[in-house]
Amino acid sequence: MRTLLPAEVQARQREVLDRVEALAADGVVDDAAVTWWSDRVCPPDDDSPFGSSCPRVVRDLLAVADERDLTLAPYFDRHAWLGRGDTDALVLPVIALVVRDGDTIVGLYPIAHEGRTYTVEDCLVALERGETAANLPVRVAD
Repeated sequence: MRTLLPAEVQARQREVLDRVEALAADGVVDDAAVTWWSDRVCPPDDDSPFGSSCPRVVRDLLAVADERDLTLAPYFDRHAWLGRGDTDALVLPVIALVVRDGDTIVGLYPIAHEGRTYTVEDCLVALERGETAANLPVRVAD
């Protein structure tokens, strides 16, 4: 979740957190953790010292996207970082939900894939209905 937001956006984040906590209390999800991030971070492949400061969950998401030929844009997107020379910034969404099965990421919200958009609300509704929240294709090695 992104930090330093207007009160209305923080209220939406709190609503999502409350719903996830309720799902955890009901045993629908095993574990719920929050990672806070700024609006933009250095990509982990950045050669500057800042590249290592990219949050671990963001590194995981980029690796999954690369491994499964997914595009995270427009929700996670690279732009030139003004005032930092040739450095790119990875712009992060206000809120994202990551669904794991063990150590494997099986769901990511928000994302667009094969012409379909998957929102944070889609994930919450699926979980609340007792449905799967897995929305990422599994790439099988050739």
